[in-house]
Amino acid sequence: MEVSVEMEIAARGWHVYGKTVWQSPRKGEKLTAEKETNRDALDIDPYAVAWMLIRKSKLTPDIVGHVPREISRFIWYFFTHGGKMEATVLSVRPLRSPIPSGGLEIMLMAKLTINEKDTKILKYFQ
Repeated sequence: MEVSVEMEIAARGWHVYGKTVWQSPRKGEKLTAEKETNRDALDIDPYAVAWMLIRKSKLTPDIVGHVPREISRFIWYFFTHGGKMEATVLSVRPLRSPIPSGGLEIMLMAKLTINEKDTKILKYFQ
């Protein structure tokens, strides 16, 4: 049996991916999260987690943003312990990031799911 928790999380980096890959996010659009494999992204954040958009017109998902660095380490370990995370777009209007380095982000409603025996890991997120 699986246990899940929902929370609002941002997709950062829209100022980069909005120009080429994800020009018009739509409310209700589904995203999944995966550990980042790109070496350049891992140099910036060794625990980088990418938001992936699966389209019917493509075989492979596109990276459309990243989980905020402030929580990426927790999400990365959550995946290591067998967790899954998917999200839907809440707001199509990009917001300014609260961190000083700037950038834009899209708000998502994320659903974190993990096996019932590992529910204590979800308590860290709450």
